[in-house]
Amino acid sequence: MSITDHIRAIFGFGQRMQHAGQARQRETVRRHERARASRPWIADHDALDALIARTGYAAFTDDLHRNAQGCVYFLDESDAPEAPPGTTRFGGLPDLSPGIDWPVSPAGAPLSFLAQIALEDITVPADSRLPASGLLSFFAGDWDTIDGSFPIRVLLHPAGAPLERRARPVEIDAFDCPHTADLHPVAARLAAGLSFPEYDIDWTGRIEEEAPDGADFDALHDGMSRPAPNLGQLLGHAPWTGDDLRAEIFFREIGRAGKERLLIWKSWEEWEGAKAMASKLANGTIYRPWSPEDDPHMRWILDHQAEIATGIARWQFLFAAESGVATNLWINDANAIYFFAPKDDLARGDFSRVQAVTTQS
Repeated sequence: MSITDHIRAIFGFGQRMQHAGQARQRETVRRHERARASRPWIADHDALDALIARTGYAAFTDDLHRNAQGCVYFLDESDAPEAPPGTTRFGGLPDLSPGIDWPVSPAGAPLSFLAQIALEDITVPADSRLPASGLLSFFAGDWDTIDGSFPIRVLLHPAGAPLERRARPVEIDAFDCPHTADLHPVAARLAAGLSFPEYDIDWTGRIEEEAPDGADFDALHDGMSRPAPNLGQLLGHAPWTGDDLRAEIFFREIGRAGKERLLIWKSWEEWEGAKAMASKLANGTIYRPWSPEDDPHMRWILDHQAEIATGIARWQFLFAAESGVATNLWINDANAIYFFAPKDDLARGDFSRVQAVTTQS
């Protein structure tokens, strides 16, 4: 669970309010998707130069190019119930090689098929470490867990491997996550783009605060946004503005799940101030969001800054499947599932240690 998720959990929205809010959010997404065509985005470094010139940010040219990472966006093309095996597609039934079982959870329940990507159809950024060919397939189970971890599988079928459209092995209700077990099949149009670390508030804050005279930060920020609506994204920076989701993966990896929320405090003095925060709830009790029980974790974080930075940097954003009308995939408040992989594993074509995170707006 990310920092944003923890803050929401602090205030304890009831299930009925949460479900009502999700329904409203989904209707908002539907309305926006019906009302507009795909929003333009920065496709390459030439387009970024044009945006920089248009918004008056010439002084930040090197900084912006250095932080831009190549990615692939997936835009809704059309329904694809009869798409040929091995083609890029979201939802529907997966194409699997004979002898490859449908992925299941540790309890044996089938995972939901989210998407498959024909890697030879995309231009893989040179520094991505991703194989240049093969079919990459993504499966996920029920993400509504206490510690934020949930079962996922990513399969790589080598180029040229025989593929067959696989029927569901059980009824939908027996899947690990039944409400994502029957997604609409949608063909995707692939579009190259540049992504930016919008989750890095220090970086975005500096760009805004140090803006040259006459520069238009709002126009720059809007220009760096990803296309909307979209089905998902491959590689680049994770398309989430709340926080660096790689931190959640790393802290889960080292047995400190959830403690990445403490990263917002940069010194012990700040932490002491945080523990003094208090609010009076409707029932008259005093609520303190930050507890001395986390003192040992806070001390560890402050004493291991370099180790944490290195550990977070080990993980590379791999893929996101977005909520939306086209597939009828709905994650929390119309959010996404984000997959991350160790960089060294990608270089070997090993997807066995991929981890995933969900967010809640």
